[in-house]
Amino acid sequence: MTDSSQDRFYFLDMGKKLKVLVLMGGPSPEHEISLNTGKEVAGHLDTQRYEVNTFVVPRSGRWKFPAARPDVAFVAMHGVYGEDGTIQKLLEDEGILYTGSGVLASALGMDKPRSCAIFREAGLNVPEFVVYTRSDRGWLRGQTAEYPCVVKPANHGSSVGVHIVKNEKELRAGIKDALRYSTRVILQKFIPG
Repeated sequence: MTDSSQDRFYFLDMGKKLKVLVLMGGPSPEHEISLNTGKEVAGHLDTQRYEVNTFVVPRSGRWKFPAARPDVAFVAMHGVYGEDGTIQKLLEDEGILYTGSGVLASALGMDKPRSCAIFREAGLNVPEFVVYTRSDRGWLRGQTAEYPCVVKPANHGSSVGVHIVKNEKELRAGIKDALRYSTRVILQKFIPG
């Protein structure tokens, strides 16, 4: 495992039973899905090799780390707070190792427009896209990518506020819904398949 902030490698003593804390829940709209993920993860970890504990991060996002320190935290949280670098930063500040990407990679991964720009710079094919903010009214005047297109919050999980729209009426409804979750919305050319 690596500490993303300092690029150090950590080696865990695999000769002992590792204490794993499965983190789930959180303030994301995907709270309930995360609870299911966390329960599945905890239920499938080998209890011969791991001492498994679970912790539900409340919807408020306000909580204290459990007194019993784990060897590693398994992040089973979805969307904002769980996949955007927030929980990763909190764990690093507490000196707790965790599964998944580090703070910066997580933050960039949740920011769809920035991710698309990075992918493009790396030479990858990326669908054409436009970003609108809550205060931008260009989308109300029909300034969009061609139909069909995909509308989604610019910085949430992949299952929240996503719409494939085929006309201006659907576009307006999709953007309004996506703006319930974020102040920025990304419209991408629809790629079938």
